[in-house]
Amino acid sequence: MRGVLALRHPIKNGIIRNWDDMEKIWHHTFQQLGVDPNDHPVLLTEAAMNPLGNRQRVVEIMFECFNVPFTYVAMQAVLALYAAGRSTGT
Repeated sequence: MRGVLALRHPIKNGIIRNWDDMEKIWHHTFQQLGVDPNDHPVLLTEAAMNPLGNRQRVVEIMFECFNVPFTYVAMQAVLALYAAGRSTGT
């Protein structure tokens, strides 16, 4: 059975390393949610040390492959602060 299935992780340390697999995961996610990405804005999170090129690639894929009307990429730590009702970490 070992040669039949392969488990791969497209994200390592919070940074996307395998873009093809990540795109397949997004396709599967939209399909399982039963939503058309054309009709819904997408909020994505990123790691603190995510390279600018990765952020640009994520936005490019969302607009060109999924035709989302709007996308926003935010840092995970900032969203955690907002969820706690704070705007600063002090």
